[in-house]
Amino acid sequence: MKALDEHDLSRMEAACRRTRGQLDLLERQMRERAKRMTLTIRSKSGLLRRCRLPWTLEDERLFRAQVDALAFERRGELNGLREQLAREETAIAGLRARRSPGNRTHTLNTKGWHHATLHD
Repeated sequence: MKALDEHDLSRMEAACRRTRGQLDLLERQMRERAKRMTLTIRSKSGLLRRCRLPWTLEDERLFRAQVDALAFERRGELNGLREQLAREETAIAGLRARRSPGNRTHTLNTKGWHHATLHD
C-alpha cells in the first residue's frame, strides 16, 4: 500500500468517526429531550405527584411519539448526517478494496469490459 493511501484511509476513518459521533450525539439529545418532555407531561397529569408510578407502557408510547416528533423536526439534519456517513463508509470500503493484494477490478474500455489487476 502506498503511504498516501494509508494517510487517506486514516483521514477518512477519522472523518467517519466524527460524523458518526455527530449523529449519535444528535440522537442522544433527542432521546433525552423526549424523556424530559414525557416526564413533564406525566407530572402535569398528576400521576407523578400522587404515587410515583414506575415508567409505564403509556409513558413508553408517549416517549416514542416524542422521539418520532423530534426526529421529524430534525429530519433534514439527520438525513444529511446519515447520507454523509454512508458516503464516507463507501469511500473507506473502496479504498480498502483497492489496497487488497491481488484485487481485481472491472473497467470499461472502448472495446468492452476487461479485468485489470491492481498493483500496490
